[in-house]
Amino acid sequence: MGVPSKIFSIIFLLVGVFLLGSCVRDVDFDQAEDFAITPVVEVSILYFDLKAATVGKIPSNNAGGEIEETTRLDMFSDPFVEENLQEAQFTFEFTNTIPRNFSTTIILLDEAGNELRRIPIFVGASSTQPNVVRTIVTFNESEIDLLKQMENISIALMLEPGNPELDTNSPGDLLLKSSGKFFLNIDAD
Repeated sequence: MGVPSKIFSIIFLLVGVFLLGSCVRDVDFDQAEDFAITPVVEVSILYFDLKAATVGKIPSNNAGGEIEETTRLDMFSDPFVEENLQEAQFTFEFTNTIPRNFSTTIILLDEAGNELRRIPIFVGASSTQPNVVRTIVTFNESEIDLLKQMENISIALMLEPGNPELDTNSPGDLLLKSSGKFFLNIDAD
């Protein structure tokens, strides 16, 4: 072994000892108690595509008409979600290419079918371009207990009286896309 390789070995050994010594410090294991994760989960909730031709099957639809649908949405009954949910945000986006107005009401229901909240949304008629209506509803910390009671979500869709009267050949549709964004807080406790 030559002198340069001995010097290199000694320097390498000293640097290694220095690095090992500098990585050691006091560790505060009590910090684990302060640990929290705050994930945000986004899921699709409701989706439908109502064709104008389907609305055209409603007799005398120039006088209006109503469609109602209820969907079970029991994600809030899960103990993990119930314990850790801090805030929620629902987004409802309607795209209307039918030349008629619609009034919609999103209804949040508890397990017994009792109404917890109504969310009215007016969707105007389409002329030459699609009419897009986006509604965002936020449940903050003070309202989250109301949301945790929700078991079902219902949508009441009312075709407003007007013209043109739709038939089974009418073009266009009313599209609903909706999602929920859920803010969780998971503690180490």
